[in-house]
This record gives sequence, structure tokens and C-alpha cells, in this order.
Amino acid sequence: MADNPGNRDQRHMNVWRESKEHTAVAKEEADRARMDFEKIERAHAHVSLCNFKTKSSTGEKITFKTKPNVSL
Repeated sequence: MADNPGNRDQRHMNVWRESKEHTAVAKEEADRARMDFEKIERAHAHVSLCNFKTKSSTGEKITFKTKPNVSL
């Protein structure tokens, strides 16, 4: 059976369209992952600022751990 040039062009367009859709989905997923990573980085930085150590007047080491106020 001979390959109809019109069908071949349509198949190429379908492949191109699917490729474009996959690229758009991959970009959305990458953007979501980047935003999640940035949220985690901000939360980690906040936690690092909230955890600190000091000494009491008697020389005893005290570690303060506060609950981070970060909405993820």
C-alpha cells in the first residue's frame, strides 16, 4: 500500500503537536519543582535562623529551638 503524502504530513503534524504538548507539560513540572525547592530553601533558612545556642549564667549550654513560622 502506497504512502499518501497527505497522510504522512498529517502524521508529522500529530508528532509535532504531541512533542509540543510534552514539552509544555515538562516545563510546567520543572517550574513546580523549582518553586517547591525554593519553598524548602526558604524554610530551611528560616529554621537555621530559629535554632541557636547560648550559655546560661552558670555556664550551662542551652539550645533554643523555635517553631518556624513558614507556610509551605
